[in-house]
Amino acid sequence: FAQTVDTEALEQMLNAADSGGDVNNAELLRQQRDAELNDLSNPIVKLVNTIIEQAIDRNASDIHVEPRKGKYVVRFRQDGILLPVADISK
Repeated sequence: FAQTVDTEALEQMLNAADSGGDVNNAELLRQQRDAELNDLSNPIVKLVNTIIEQAIDRNASDIHVEPRKGKYVVRFRQDGILLPVADISK
């Protein structure tokens, strides 16, 4: 399965590297973060991008991903109403 990226921790490391003057290390960490977040061959990245694109196309104000037994339920808020969009198996 895909490796998860803790963007907050990574950002803290980048800031620490920047303040320490180690520009090469900070730049390498930024490049790694960007590569992981933009890796279109990663199925999780594809799934999230698809969900966001559909939400934009439907003018949704919110995206909800709710854990349920054996699956996740994706719902969009449209005109104040949460509408089911997809069930994703765990």
